[in-house]
Amino acid sequence: MSKVLKVVAIVAVAVAVVVFAPAIGAALAHVAGSLGITVTGSAIASYLVGMAITTALTASMTLFRKAPSMSNSMADRLSTSVNPTAPRKIVFGLTAAGNDVRFFETYGNKKDRYVQAIALASHRINAIRGFYVENDLAWNGSTLVSHSDGIESIRAVPEGRPGNGFAIGSGAYWKSSACFTGCAYIAITWKLSNDAWPSGIPASARTVVEGCPVYDPRLDSARGGSGSHRIDNQSTWGWRNGSTEIGRNPALALLTYLIGWKINGKLVWGMGIPAANIDFDSFKTYANICEEQVATQGGGSVQRYTCDGIFSTADAHDTVINAITAAMGSTKMVDVGGAYTLIGGYDDTAGPKVGLTLSDIVGAAGSSTPYIWLPAPASRERFNIVRGRFADPSNLYQLSDWGDPIEQPTLADDVPRTMNLDLGCVSRPETCQRIAKQFLLREYLTPGKFSATFGPNAFAAQVGSIVTLTIPQLGWNAKLFRVEEQAETHDMFYQMTLREESAAVYAWDREEKPLPANIRPTGYDPNDTLSPAAFIVTSQNYQGANNYNVSEVHVGWTPETSGRVTGIQIYSRPVGVDAWTEQAALHDARTGSFIFTSNAPGIDIEVRARFRMSSAVYGPWITTGVTTAPVETVDNSARENAKNAADKADVAQGTANTADGKADAITRNLVGSKLTNLLLSKIDEQAALSIEYGAAAISAASALANTNLTAIQTLQTRIDDNGDKVAEDFLQLTSRLDESEKKLAGINVKGDIEAGLTELRRTIANANYASVETVDKKIAKYGENVSAWQVQEEKARVDADSAVIKTVDEVGARVTKEGTVREAAIKDLREILIDKDGNLIAQRIQGLGTRITVNFGGKPVTLESAIQTIDTSYKTATGTVAESVKTLASRMDDVGGATIEEAFKTVADKVSGVSSQYTLKVQTDQNGQKYIAGMGIAIENGVSAIAFSADSFRIVTPGEASRQLFFADADGVYMPNVRVDKLKAGAIDFEFLNRQSMDNPASGYQALPGGLWLMWGQYRAYIAEERSITVQFPISFPNICLSFTATPYINYASNARDLYIQVVGDATVSGATIYTQGYKGSAALDGFNWFAVGK
Repeated sequence: MSKVLKVVAIVAVAVAVVVFAPAIGAALAHVAGSLGITVTGSAIASYLVGMAITTALTASMTLFRKAPSMSNSMADRLSTSVNPTAPRKIVFGLTAAGNDVRFFETYGNKKDRYVQAIALASHRINAIRGFYVENDLAWNGSTLVSHSDGIESIRAVPEGRPGNGFAIGSGAYWKSSACFTGCAYIAITWKLSNDAWPSGIPASARTVVEGCPVYDPRLDSARGGSGSHRIDNQSTWGWRNGSTEIGRNPALALLTYLIGWKINGKLVWGMGIPAANIDFDSFKTYANICEEQVATQGGGSVQRYTCDGIFSTADAHDTVINAITAAMGSTKMVDVGGAYTLIGGYDDTAGPKVGLTLSDIVGAAGSSTPYIWLPAPASRERFNIVRGRFADPSNLYQLSDWGDPIEQPTLADDVPRTMNLDLGCVSRPETCQRIAKQFLLREYLTPGKFSATFGPNAFAAQVGSIVTLTIPQLGWNAKLFRVEEQAETHDMFYQMTLREESAAVYAWDREEKPLPANIRPTGYDPNDTLSPAAFIVTSQNYQGANNYNVSEVHVGWTPETSGRVTGIQIYSRPVGVDAWTEQAALHDARTGSFIFTSNAPGIDIEVRARFRMSSAVYGPWITTGVTTAPVETVDNSARENAKNAADKADVAQGTANTADGKADAITRNLVGSKLTNLLLSKIDEQAALSIEYGAAAISAASALANTNLTAIQTLQTRIDDNGDKVAEDFLQLTSRLDESEKKLAGINVKGDIEAGLTELRRTIANANYASVETVDKKIAKYGENVSAWQVQEEKARVDADSAVIKTVDEVGARVTKEGTVREAAIKDLREILIDKDGNLIAQRIQGLGTRITVNFGGKPVTLESAIQTIDTSYKTATGTVAESVKTLASRMDDVGGATIEEAFKTVADKVSGVSSQYTLKVQTDQNGQKYIAGMGIAIENGVSAIAFSADSFRIVTPGEASRQLFFADADGVYMPNVRVDKLKAGAIDFEFLNRQSMDNPASGYQALPGGLWLMWGQYRAYIAEERSITVQFPISFPNICLSFTATPYINYASNARDLYIQVVGDATVSGATIYTQGYKGSAALDGFNWFAVGK
């Protein structure tokens, strides 16, 4: 359930934002006000609601898309292994069981018998279908059917308990009192025969079993069913109900795992969920669905879903849950109101539905679109091919491909993407293909996500419910959705994320037939947009402050009230000029009008506008022209003063916009979270470095005057109507070659050759605050293809309770030639904020970057690199924090990227204490896969730690004669020379300690470091003739037997003649042959001792 809980946690964050959006909005509006920016709390609240909806939408995006992970037990069971610490196995359905050797012994007078006790499962099993040796059926559950020359006997125990134990081997070790309580196991006695097993005892052996009995609430009369099953008495659980193999039912297997399995009253595996936290009706429904019959292509029918899988106690709950639910198609388990419930995976679209309309959606005041509708995720997050593997019974449940991939035409970007769907609990390839079709159909037919906050009518819905949604503006009349996420944000208000639903998703699960050639539905049409109607532009002038005349431009259109439009963009430019000037980034389209001031009266201009749709798509531009109203002036000085006033208004507006963005940045920096997964977390993409190549250039372009040679400077003081006492100094210089001058000079360059600068100095004082600001802009252009610019801004503002000061310095350059674009930018931002709410922040952000775009193979390819440093010092509610992060990144399209991040952080807090940490991480991104390594040093409240994350780690001595002192990777640790003062027993578990059998002088072995093996043994029997005797080693040498010796043995000293021993030929890895010889007459031995060395 941890995956589900993670999603719920994300939604909870979004919920908190929705609930407290008005309060947060008001607080941020106050901070904005302290910066001289006018913004309403309701506008910010509207933005926060949208942010919350987006967060919830993102959190649930992969709920029905993620493929299950595989348990390691799928591979571990393929061969027997001696591992005393191996995790215990959990077996559901009909499949190959565990293969862990828990006991073995070589015994017999000739040491020619070898016995193994193999643990099959950590619970009762229903039955054993067969024991296979190297893919051959050797035992059918009652009788040996093959390999009788090499197997003496097989005994199976479905559940060990006192009274059903038996001795195996010599009986000296595994006695009749040994019962392996609560576990299923099999005891095999092998014959140590070279003829039967020329390569030694086979390691490839598997046992196919009918696995764990399951609890079925349909058979529990205490829970509305009919039967003797009881949740608290696992002896009543079963694997069969009549002819139905309920032990293979995925819904019941999952329910059993939730309840858990106990031995002697102790939970040994599963989750141990109380009955009160399980929706048994849901599991009954899905148990019935799993047992429905599905028509096969060859005729006949099969059970819709089965679960034949193996897990271990080392597997995370997520691994088990996801693997079992994947066996039921797109079914998922979620937590609804504190109860575990199954949703999806079958067609319930004809059942009860909750009807919702636009009037049920709650939005912040003034919000035109109080919801988010994503018709489909980005192409990179989707797939059009599904392939995978299944547990193949014909291959003794090894993983095999379940057939040709299920494939559809490529996505919108023409890039094929594959989802690997390994279904380790499914044992039919046709069932895998049915499940894969369901995943693919859902991806193609119902990709859309809808998120909003709903009113009280949403109380009737819960996670998994089918709802209908009617929104005329989107053309929806009772459109089907399924609730993926739901949380009550406030009394009877519900934040919900819905996904499109359709009966067609499940149609292909009723029978096993091929998909049609193309299931792609009619795609979302990005051209389904609206344009401003009755678009008109006029101009007039009026007398402004201090008797200055001002030219205004009035833009009008039919107010847009359909709800499909989120705003209108408006741009203008003088006729004949290439660059457009933004007048309105996103104005409310419902107003039907917008006014902006023209800083160039009496000229022809073009004005264009377009709508931004609620789908985030922009409509087409609508363009018209107008002549700006002329402004009468007394003399050139008055005209220049008017122009200066307009220019300064534009500069002030730009400064205000910049301050607005920085106020948001300061506020965001107040939000901190404790670092988790310090070294494993991915480094942010290069886009996060915020290197801006174009924004500053556009701002700097406003330094150019319209005339080709301009030098203006004004110095003035004034008192505005609101009482502001203002002192200003403004300078503008412009030099430009026009077309005739370029021709005269013989220059053939497209665009102007020009340079310009503006410098503004302003001080303001009034009863509420005092401020000072400077804005300098510089730009030089050699035609359209070469330019360089600089923008410098400084602002300080203080009032009775707060102080803000910030500086921004940005420079950049761009050169375009023959399809190659080269550009670079450097930005330095510094800011301090102290306000009446207790905020105290000092921050500096430095960044620089380069980018080049070239044409390779007919398509543009971008190479870019950047360096950014962010230094922040701020006060929290209970302490203070200092942070510094430096990031270097380089990236090339189609190749990947490389990033280095170095971070420092110190904290002093009266609640959490004092801490400091340092991390260094390196990361590469190749073919969409991120690789990361790093190191970290941290100390918190007196406890320190150093951590490394890397594929391998080594320590070497310096100098030319470097020596490796330490090396570690996934395979282990290597140290060439280790010196210790004291080594306790059990302190180190060397690998060779697990490869020994030293307790029995009659047969034993020991592995030594370096790969050398020692083996020994005794042969005790009266020998009175010359004959050959075969010695079978207790285990085979890995590669070769280097030496074998045998020493005669007699029970007591006598003067009787004794036989002597000869070694016949070279010993093999599994044994040797000796031959006894004597003198004429009687000679005898009581046996011999032998010793062998190998590797």
